[in-house]
Amino acid sequence: MELVYLWVEEYKNIRNQGFNFSPRFECEFDGENLTITENKDYMSIFPDKINVTAIVGENGSGKSNILEILFGNNIDNDCKFFYIVDEQNKNGKTTKITAYNFDDKMSIHFDDKMSIHFKELKLGKSYKLSDFQNLKKPIDKFSTLFYSNFPYIDNMSNQNSNIENAKNLAISEKETYLTYKLKSIEYAISMIKNNANFEKLLELPKKITIGIKEYQKPEFCKKFKKSIKFIDKVKIAIICEIYKKRPKEVDKETIDCTKELDTIFSKIIEMPVLGGLKEDVNKFIKEAENINEKYNTSLQINIDNLETNFVNAYHIMVDSFFNLNIDLNILNFSWYPNLSTGQETYLLQFANLYNAMKKNDTHSNCIILIDEGECTLHPNWQKMYIKYIIDFFQKNMKTKKNHIIFSSHSPFILSDIPKENVIFLDKFDEKAKEKYPKLEMNGLENGNCINVSKHVDIKTFGANIHTLLSDGFFMSDGLMGEFAKVKITEILEFLNNEKKLKSIKKKQIKSIIESIGEDFLRNKLLNLYYKKFNTDKQHRIKELKNELKRLEK
Repeated sequence: MELVYLWVEEYKNIRNQGFNFSPRFECEFDGENLTITENKDYMSIFPDKINVTAIVGENGSGKSNILEILFGNNIDNDCKFFYIVDEQNKNGKTTKITAYNFDDKMSIHFDDKMSIHFKELKLGKSYKLSDFQNLKKPIDKFSTLFYSNFPYIDNMSNQNSNIENAKNLAISEKETYLTYKLKSIEYAISMIKNNANFEKLLELPKKITIGIKEYQKPEFCKKFKKSIKFIDKVKIAIICEIYKKRPKEVDKETIDCTKELDTIFSKIIEMPVLGGLKEDVNKFIKEAENINEKYNTSLQINIDNLETNFVNAYHIMVDSFFNLNIDLNILNFSWYPNLSTGQETYLLQFANLYNAMKKNDTHSNCIILIDEGECTLHPNWQKMYIKYIIDFFQKNMKTKKNHIIFSSHSPFILSDIPKENVIFLDKFDEKAKEKYPKLEMNGLENGNCINVSKHVDIKTFGANIHTLLSDGFFMSDGLMGEFAKVKITEILEFLNNEKKLKSIKKKQIKSIIESIGEDFLRNKLLNLYYKKFNTDKQHRIKELKNELKRLEK
């Protein structure tokens, strides 16, 4: 299955805009009728069962809003839209084009052979396939996966979408950072133990190191020996963190300092003020004791021998005590061999994707929505992002048909995707009328999303990143940093006798010009400088000769 087209009548800043997601089809919608024609000459460069679409545009242009609609959950205001999917057989041949929409008056035409009418979809209502008119066979099961680095989908969980049997899974790196981190560690351990295929992507860690964070001991804890076992250190850390927020209650349980650690620990977690949270602590302690039995005081554990129940029990305990404003986040987790920041980003992102896909292993189709997944990566890692994602799905999800949809600000992402697979977004304003004279813009307001894909004349695949930044991301004001641009503009206007200096002293001009990294611009300004001040001609001649030698070399 493949997402073909999305039409949005109204959602946030998107009004009356259509978006083509499959180069194999051309969709045209006039507000009443949609015509779909097949591009039989199209040849995909991506592996079998994988299609890739990128959505690019400046901040606020509507990229994330499109992903929210496609995900189908947590849409926070009235939204009118329809979308079209291409159902395929095992050989990838089209068997049926299916549309889901809000308007029972609209007609759909595919090759002049099919006309389907649909009724309005209301948010918050669960629809069965029988609710759709003229739709006899159920759509193949599919899942929609949303991965984001941003917090606005924090509360999403596994839910049924508007289509029966479809599952939506949301992943956000900022449910809270701690929750994300602990879940990701749990998923990564599980993924490594299941021998996920990461050939040539990154070297998976073999061990995990578990350490205890620094904490302040109250007087009654200072009698315990420093050479105690790992499980004892865990218990003391828990006692100390509870004592921080509940000192009076803890003191009542520790008046007799002759008591042993286990006795004090048991009495403290039984305190009425903690309610029923003792069960969460005891579950974690039980898992920690299992580790303690095997490894004693050693904290470096082979991942193959570590049960994810330990991390899960720790996660539950920490989360439950947050409600009492008690921070039981007492452990540090780190990988061995050590991973760079980029490697760990890949590991944890892939672990989340892997876990989500495995939860819906029975679904043969999946739409993967990734909202700026590369944004925390160094440019060297961004260059590898598309290749790594495709390789990962190709090697680990062989039985699934995956449509991967990215939103991105990275020219490295764009250079890996043909223009036919890119949706270019811009924001409507007065300048848009000049930039896109052939684009229909009636009824739009400033800031509204406009799909300008057909009006962007650029071949993205393998393109120079400077070209992609200026044209693909609509940076019409150039690629120079704004601070440098202001300084250089001020110097240029002064040398051309247009304006007086404001923020630059006269004696600074030559030094600033000589620090400019762009050769043409630097030499042009130096020529203007010497022309204006008519000084030190011999020095300028020497500079030009040196520049000539450099260029010849």
